[in-house]
Amino acid sequence: ITPEDYPEIKYFDKAEDILLFLILQTDYTHYEYVERLANLYRRNQRHSKEKELLLKARKNMLAFEATEGIIRRIDKRLLRHETSDHTASHSYLLQ
Repeated sequence: ITPEDYPEIKYFDKAEDILLFLILQTDYTHYEYVERLANLYRRNQRHSKEKELLLKARKNMLAFEATEGIIRRIDKRLLRHETSDHTASHSYLLQ
């Protein structure tokens, strides 16, 4: 599969690069960027990337004393993700 075969792959890669750049520039503290990239990962069935992104954002937001509302939104997404993965535990919430 090449970007020539499926142009949306090229656009996904560009969107991912831009969002990752913005997320890194803001130390994962602007949840709107994190949420948009997590949505792209979910839509493209890249569930491990989505979970990794959400966990990093949660950790950084806790360090920056982010609002509890954002942390709850991340936790809710992670729990939804976990319910689709029957083998995983919820131990990440205790970290």
